Amino acid sequence: MNGQTLNSNRNHGLYTVIIILVFVLLRIPNFALVDHRWSDINLYSMLAKNIISGQTPYIDFTLEYPPLALIFFVIPGLIASLIGNFDLPYRIFMMLFDIGCLLLVGAIVKRLMPGQARMAAFAQIIYLALSAILFQVLYDRFDIAVAFLILLAIYLAIRGNWVWAYIVVILGAFAKLFPALILPLLIIYQVRRGRTADVIRDFGISLAAGLTLFIISIAFFGDWWGYMLEYHGRRGIQIESLYASIAMLADFAGVKAVIGHEYGAFQISGAFSSFMAKASMILMGCAVLAAYIIFASKTRESKKNDGLLILASLLVLTSFALFNKVLSPQFFLWLFPLAAVASMISPNRAPTAALWTAVALATAIIFPYMYRSLVALDDIPVFLLAVRNAGLAAAGALGLLALLRPPQDGLGRRKKTP
Repeated sequence: MNGQTLNSNRNHGLYTVIIILVFVLLRIPNFALVDHRWSDINLYSMLAKNIISGQTPYIDFTLEYPPLALIFFVIPGLIASLIGNFDLPYRIFMMLFDIGCLLLVGAIVKRLMPGQARMAAFAQIIYLALSAILFQVLYDRFDIAVAFLILLAIYLAIRGNWVWAYIVVILGAFAKLFPALILPLLIIYQVRRGRTADVIRDFGISLAAGLTLFIISIAFFGDWWGYMLEYHGRRGIQIESLYASIAMLADFAGVKAVIGHEYGAFQISGAFSSFMAKASMILMGCAVLAAYIIFASKTRESKKNDGLLILASLLVLTSFALFNKVLSPQFFLWLFPLAAVASMISPNRAPTAALWTAVALATAIIFPYMYRSLVALDDIPVFLLAVRNAGLAAAGALGLLALLRPPQDGLGRRKKTP
C-alpha cells in the first residue's frame, strides 16, 4: 500500500468519524425536544391500532395517504403492541431512513466527483444540518422515508439499474403520490443514455409491477385512488403556501383573508382563494413541465452528466412544493438531500447551501414556534412566511440557473469553453 492510498484511507476514516459524531449530536433533539402538540405520531399510532385490530383503511376509517404509507405505521405499531410505546419504535424506524439518506448523499457525491471524499463529507454535513433544523418534523412525519425512496431511485438510475429505479419511484408514489414526478426525468435520461428499446423494456417491466400492486391494493382497499383524488382535490389554500402569503399580504391592504381548519390543516379563504386553488394546478403543472423540457434539452447536449439528473430532480420537486396549494414543513425533507448534493455540484456552491439553510431556518421558526401567531395573521410571522417563500423561489431560480449552465466537471465548476 503506497503513501497516497494510506493517506486517503486515513482521511476517509476521519470523515466517517466526523459524520457519525455530527449525526449523533444533531439527532438528539428528535428524541428529546419535539413538541408533541405538533406531532403526527399520535395519528399514526391510531391508524396502526385500527389496522392491527382488523379494520380496513378507506372503508372502515378515512386515510389521506396511499396504501404503502401504511407500512410506516404498522411496523412500529406491531412493536408498540409488545413494548407498550409507539413513539420510540416509530422514530427509530424513521431514523433508519434518515441514515439511508445520509449514506446515499455521500455515495452519490462520490460517484459524481470521484476521489473527492471531502466533498462527499461536506454534502453529508449539509444534509444533516438542514434536516436537523426541522427536527420537529424529521422523525414525527414519514416524509423522510419517502425522501429516501426518491434518492435511492436516482442513485439506482445513475448506476444504470433502470428497472429497480423505476420500481422504487413507483413504490414511493404508492406512499405519497408526488415521487411520480421523478419518473419522466428517469425516462428522459435513460433515452439519452441508451436505446429506446431498452427504455420500453425496462419501464414496461416496472409498469407491470406497478399495475400488479395497484390491482392488489384495489382488491384489498376498494377505490382508494378515487378517494385520494377527491380528498386532495377539495383541499384549499394551506396557510404556508405561496398563495397564502399573497392573500395574507393582501389582507394588510384591506382584502379580507379568513383562516379556517379543514382537511387536517389551517386553510385560508377570501376573495381570490377559490381562483388561486385552481390556478395552483396550472402554475405547478407549467413549472414542472418546463423543468422536464429544460432537462431534455440539456441531456441532449451532455448525455452522461449524472449531475443534471440531480439538479433537475431538485428543480422539479422545488417547483412542485412552491406552486402547490399545500406547503407543509415536512415537504422540505424531500428537498434537503438533493439540495445537499446540489450544493457540491452547482457552480454556485456557497449561495446554494446558504439559501437552503435560510429557507430551513425560516421554516423552523414559523412552525411550530410562530404558528399560532401566523394563524392569527400577526405581522411578523406573515412577513417571515413571505420571506421564506421568496427564499424558496430564489432557491428554485438558482437551481434553474445551475441546470441551464454548461455541464459541470468533477469539481462542480463550469467548464471553460475554448
